[in-house]
Amino acid sequence: MTIKYYFLVLLFSSLYTVNTFAQKKEIAIAKSYEVTGRFSEALLYYKKAEARDKYLAEEERADLYKALIFCYDKEKDAKSAIKYFEKIEKLEPLSDSLNIKYAELLRSNGDFIKSVKVYMDLANKQTDERLKKNMLATLGWYNKNKNNTQPYKVSKTKIDVKGLSMGIEQYKDGIIIGMPKTTDGQTFYDLGFCKKIDSVNFSTPELLSKKLSSKFHDGYPSYDENSNTLYFTSNSLTKLKIKKGGKMDKELNGIMVNRLKIYQSVFTNGEWSEKEELPFNSSAFDCLHPSISADGKTLYFTSNQEGGIGGYDIYKVKKNGNTWGIPVNLGTQVNSMGDEMTPFIINETLYFGSRGYFGFGGIDIFEVNLSDPKAQIKNLGKPINTKFDDFSFSTNEKEKGYLSSNRGGENAGDKIYSFTYYPVNIVSDKENGKAVEDIDVIISEKIGENWTEVSRQKTNAKGEWKYNFEEGKDYKIMLDNSYRHSKEIEISGNKNLDEQIKKIQNIDLQRVFIDGYVIDEETQKGIEGVKETLFEKNEEGELEKIDSTYTDSEGYWRFDVEKDKTYEVEIERVDYELQKIEIEPIEDNELERESYTTKLKVIKNADNEKVLDADNIYFEISSAKIKPESYKVLDQVVTYLKANPYSKLEIGAHTDCTGDDALNLALSKRRAEACANYVIEKIGGKAFRVKHKGYGETKPLNSCSEQETNKEIASKNRRVEFKLVR
Repeated sequence: MTIKYYFLVLLFSSLYTVNTFAQKKEIAIAKSYEVTGRFSEALLYYKKAEARDKYLAEEERADLYKALIFCYDKEKDAKSAIKYFEKIEKLEPLSDSLNIKYAELLRSNGDFIKSVKVYMDLANKQTDERLKKNMLATLGWYNKNKNNTQPYKVSKTKIDVKGLSMGIEQYKDGIIIGMPKTTDGQTFYDLGFCKKIDSVNFSTPELLSKKLSSKFHDGYPSYDENSNTLYFTSNSLTKLKIKKGGKMDKELNGIMVNRLKIYQSVFTNGEWSEKEELPFNSSAFDCLHPSISADGKTLYFTSNQEGGIGGYDIYKVKKNGNTWGIPVNLGTQVNSMGDEMTPFIINETLYFGSRGYFGFGGIDIFEVNLSDPKAQIKNLGKPINTKFDDFSFSTNEKEKGYLSSNRGGENAGDKIYSFTYYPVNIVSDKENGKAVEDIDVIISEKIGENWTEVSRQKTNAKGEWKYNFEEGKDYKIMLDNSYRHSKEIEISGNKNLDEQIKKIQNIDLQRVFIDGYVIDEETQKGIEGVKETLFEKNEEGELEKIDSTYTDSEGYWRFDVEKDKTYEVEIERVDYELQKIEIEPIEDNELERESYTTKLKVIKNADNEKVLDADNIYFEISSAKIKPESYKVLDQVVTYLKANPYSKLEIGAHTDCTGDDALNLALSKRRAEACANYVIEKIGGKAFRVKHKGYGETKPLNSCSEQETNKEIASKNRRVEFKLVR
């Protein structure tokens, strides 16, 4: 080795050692800032280390990029964080938790297509079928509902939490929150009470109790009315120990770092008791975000203890008297590979914030029915959720409640919002009162002098529709459907909105229909069992069969039809002559048109006997075996006999004049008997109602001489007749 070459190697080695030492010091300082929540300062040092990242081993480089992602995420800078995922992928595969974060940041940054791909690939490779199903369900919900607004009105309250919300609990005539306080120039939080003035305005927060106040943070309250017990999260503090070095190290040494734990306090004799730590807390992991069930027997909370599914999971723990059981992870019915937090339980429904399920970006609020083991996770949708962090959902009733969110722009900080679930409006059938689905609800708002459509929706299976009407605005609501007469209702901005809302909460619509009566021309009485077939004229002017019905005991029939269409009704029964009615189009809300009355004539043969107008029955040649296509004709006869239980029938079979007379007579008898046997079987074996007779060639429709010279005339004589007898 030459002296020059040795010198270059030594110089490079020295530079590498100096750079590596400097980087590790910068990373250590950055981590010190990171663990204390000072993310902007941490980023300064992480970026300095990144400038010389070639001196780091691959594993160290990947860890540096992960730290940058974490800090940029905390600073709500998704755009800067995203580029580091690709850098990590060049060094090592992304973990499941990093893929969750990658998908989240992509959609926060507006790249929904790539976000969906990352998330779907991750979901499809899951071996836990319940987790996979929930992940794909939330992705499917998002794809279907991303442009829909759910029926909530969200309003920002005037409660100032100084940029960090520490939970919300409804209590008496107000709410308990994390109330900001300033200590040595830094903001920390006590439990405070705000009296409610209205959904937006509250009194200035007042300290709930000095006994519940710690040096740093207290928040995320949950109150049990049965035992007057308040559960909340508080810090259990330890000192941060850093090896002394430069000036910055000395400044950071001794800073307190928290371990989050759950405490309780009981309100007795007009004051809160000293806080008491719950027994399942640990110095090895965090327990936070308590939510107590209505009966006070089950506490839900968040923890990052070992053995979980993601980073932070939701657990539950049972209380028996004053004794707490062992916490149980809610499993993949609720938890994902990401973080689940801020649970809120009401009845059997659990609301919670999650990063692990697909939403609009950041933390979204989801719900799941814990009483149903097959229930899927459901996103609460817009406007409850946004592309920012939305969490701490709290409600005592479905219609009203509170949530926390940092919506409003980058670095907006947390604020407390109230929400109202719009009143449900129902459309029902005017005749039977049942809910009506698929009614078009078109809402227009008067803007200036013009009406502008602001919403178009359809009623659901329960006949429901919703809209957030605002005070002082004029609206028109049109409810319409091609099978219903429409209604238009106006809401005036000059009148009491609540009173006007009441008149639209239950609206009935009349079906569009045509109806009529069928009567016997001779007796002038209604005829039961007459078949009505409805035909609709299509765009080519052709009639298409779309429905059929039968008259009732009074001879009444009805069809529900569409407006503005032309119809024809064919009226038939095998013992009456066929009739047709042409129906002109029905206009929307036209005056009630009269029922159609149709008089039918009884069908009689040449001997003035009442007969059924049935098509001919066909047999195999020189056989009494009925051809398959003829059974539908016999079924019409069966239908008539069933509808007219006192009617009796004679089935008569006839032949032409060709062939031997005796043979023709015998053949006609067998054919009549075959038809009779089929009909008797179908009407329940009542043979006394059906007679049969073979006439051979004794009752021709045409002379034998004509039949011998004309095959078509001969075929008409080969027939089966159905004669009504007394």
